[in-house]
Amino acid sequence: MTHLEKARELRACTDIHFNCCQSVLVPFAQEMGLTEEQAYALGDNFGAGMRCGSTCGALSGALMVLGMTHYPPEEVDSFRRSTSR
Repeated sequence: MTHLEKARELRACTDIHFNCCQSVLVPFAQEMGLTEEQAYALGDNFGAGMRCGSTCGALSGALMVLGMTHYPPEEVDSFRRSTSR
């Protein structure tokens, strides 16, 4: 199953509601070094436009996935050192 198919499956589930953020995070859980349960928990509070603050959960989830999968740890550490006070 592709990431997109898994996301669509989660959003279509009627037994349990998965918010948009969870539907983006869970298919990428393995690539982020998380279990599916951890990914569900991570995205739990990003539902309903972050509870009506109009923040897109799908976009928030996608940014988390990018941060966890596309930046090598040494690059992140270098950035942190260069921006610390």
